Amino acid sequence: MDLINFLRVLDRRKWLMLAVISVAMITTFLIVRQTPPIYRVSGQLSTGLIGSNAPLFQSSQISSGGKYETESKIKSLVEEIQSPQVLTLVSYRLMIHDLDPNRTDAFRDPNELRTQFPVTEIETARISFEQHLDSMDLLNPDDRNESKYLEMISEMDYDPSALKNRLLVRRIPGTDLIDVEFIGETPHLAAFVINNLLREFSRYHEASRMARNADAIEAIEGLVQERRTALDQRLTLMPTEGYSKELSEDINLLLKTIDELEEERSEASSRRSEAIVRYETFRVRIDENPVAPYLRLEAESPTPQTPDLLDQASRLLQRYVSGGSRNRQTLDSVDIVSRSLVQRLEEFTNKQLPQAALINQDLVRGQIMAEVDRAIAERWQAVLYHELRNIGAQLAALNVDQTDDLIGLEIAQDEYLNALNRLYEARLGVGSQASGRVSPVAFVQPPDQPEPSQVWFLSVLAGLISLGISVIVIFVMEYIDSSIKYPSRLSPATGLPFLGALNRLQARNLDLVSLFSEASKNQSLETYKQLMRKLRTDMLESPAKTYLFTSTASETGKTSLLVSMAYALSLIGKKVLMIDANFKNNTLTRIIGANATLEKFLNQEIPRRALVSNSIFDGVDVIGCEGGNLSPAEVFKDEPFTELLASLTEDYDFVLIEGSQLNGFSDSRELAKYVEKVIPVFAANLPLAPLDLESTRYLQTLGTKLMGAVLNRVELANLRL
Repeated sequence: MDLINFLRVLDRRKWLMLAVISVAMITTFLIVRQTPPIYRVSGQLSTGLIGSNAPLFQSSQISSGGKYETESKIKSLVEEIQSPQVLTLVSYRLMIHDLDPNRTDAFRDPNELRTQFPVTEIETARISFEQHLDSMDLLNPDDRNESKYLEMISEMDYDPSALKNRLLVRRIPGTDLIDVEFIGETPHLAAFVINNLLREFSRYHEASRMARNADAIEAIEGLVQERRTALDQRLTLMPTEGYSKELSEDINLLLKTIDELEEERSEASSRRSEAIVRYETFRVRIDENPVAPYLRLEAESPTPQTPDLLDQASRLLQRYVSGGSRNRQTLDSVDIVSRSLVQRLEEFTNKQLPQAALINQDLVRGQIMAEVDRAIAERWQAVLYHELRNIGAQLAALNVDQTDDLIGLEIAQDEYLNALNRLYEARLGVGSQASGRVSPVAFVQPPDQPEPSQVWFLSVLAGLISLGISVIVIFVMEYIDSSIKYPSRLSPATGLPFLGALNRLQARNLDLVSLFSEASKNQSLETYKQLMRKLRTDMLESPAKTYLFTSTASETGKTSLLVSMAYALSLIGKKVLMIDANFKNNTLTRIIGANATLEKFLNQEIPRRALVSNSIFDGVDVIGCEGGNLSPAEVFKDEPFTELLASLTEDYDFVLIEGSQLNGFSDSRELAKYVEKVIPVFAANLPLAPLDLESTRYLQTLGTKLMGAVLNRVELANLRL
């Protein structure tokens, strides 16, 4: 379908499209206007993978991964936030809040639950939710009681799937922050979900990470014990001959020192773990405080003096360990440095905190002390680690004559030291790895205003969508429509020469006398008259006197065209005879009211003077037929009809014969040999079927006898161009 024709179709159907668009916009407006307001709340979660979002004192042994590793870890965290395990914890929080009998600010009315479950069972469910929240366990759907609790959650629309449908979790580009957004029907519900989701995810993630690290440490401890046993066995099996007494004493002394240092490192690890627990305790209490974000921000901000003090503590610890860990005065100096570090951080924090938050300084001080203790413990672990490596190097440097025994001893020693190193790194990683430390950046407050109404935007969008759908539907309908529709399509579609076109009449009853005698205000009638005159001119310019009007299919309007042409010719003084030879459908005989005389005359049942009937139009006569199953060849008997037609052309200027359709019958093919010109009539609103194309191929064989095809019933808009 070409663009010009398609635009004409749109122009013709513009009022229908306008109606569809209007209905869509009005319906959308009314529906959206009735929807309740929604509140959107978003919070951020720091993953600690980029920048300085990690804890204040970071071990130098830990290094971050590459770009793609970071992206992969953040994607995993995004999925973990939306996991059923985390969302179920939020569901517990919501159910505990709404089912509390002392509360009057429930987010959703629990009365529906009270009609389905006894009050005692609801209270038991609330207690169960609290227990499962503390243990971070999921309800068992196979358990009869817990399955009821799951049903309660679903009834309140707090189940994980319902929460996830209103939740949007995404990474903020270029940062290590994750944005968590929730849409709720009330501002307090939306804020409650976000705050508890951030809190519960941090708790769940930390517990999972600690459990994984604990399993790893347990496995590595077993490996360390195995390597130490192997080293002891190697020392036991060493031959005594060939070794100096001093060398054996040196080896035993170094191994004894390793044991002592390992005990100290275990103590340092315990101190560090205890500091981590205290730090987490104070951090959670600060999170629950109304000014938690500001307090935590100040507590975790480093000051310029902290690196110097930490380096001083490292030097003192190095002196203490190198001296055999016996100089208590040096260890006391480390404690003095620790207290100085705490004091300086407190002074810095006090200057930054507003007066209204002074009551929370104990929380901040506790968190600072825990963080300082952890940092000192990590420095102590690092010093012990390097000292152990130095001792390992001393063992390797000992000169033993038995080379094979030395090699075996060195291998056992290296394996043991490597296992100790892995254990050290695993213990150091608990609680301080940037990739494992996640925490909320800020807790949110309920929004003051709901989301802006989208009623106008959605209404316009509905209008645009309906417009697009309408255009697509019209295009598809036009594309699959195989009807001719436009005069310009007739010749390409049929391969027949184009004679003319007639528009579809809007009037039911056509009054030809009034139509041609006066100008009509009806545009379709006026156009039909002018087009009929053009066809009449073409027939007047032709020398032929006998014409056959036929069609490939029925309902093309060839009878009305024949009658209109006969009357149009009579208006210019031509004498016209119409012959109804459509034996399968003698419509012409019936609408004119003519006598059915054709068969009777050819059978010599009536005389010639009774053959022709007068019509209601002056100068136009008609010969009717009875109709039936006989074909023209069987009725005419060739020579009698040829002689009749020759005599009729002497009395009339034009003889117009109507034949039956070509697709179903052979009548028009038999009539074609009697006439000078054949005019096939096509309907613009009918599709071209395969049978139509077969009939057009026959019409093409007529050569010069084919005057041209007429396209009837064309829409008035399709004639413009």
